[in-house]
Amino acid sequence: MTDDTFGYYAHGLPPAACALPEGWRSRLRSYRNENTSGVTGWCLDLQDLVCAKLVAGREKDLEFVAALVRSGQLALDQVCERAADLPAADQRERVMAACRSLATA
Repeated sequence: MTDDTFGYYAHGLPPAACALPEGWRSRLRSYRNENTSGVTGWCLDLQDLVCAKLVAGREKDLEFVAALVRSGQLALDQVCERAADLPAADQRERVMAACRSLATA
């Protein structure tokens, strides 16, 4: 689904819907300017977002993360550090495995 006003569709999720590292709330980024019509949007820090996407492991998420790495916007070592703060061991391992795979791609 696309939004005719801005050319994309954004879908907010409740925090319980994804795996997030400890402390994620303290790293939220606020966005508010004339383009938001005075509304404040709260967005995840990039490493927190990437951890959640790598835990989910969908093809589209892996492609998104790979594009961030290729473009130089994301350093995998920072994602590995943040993954240590995920609540479950299987989540941490999923992120670490994905980072190893992306590093060799």
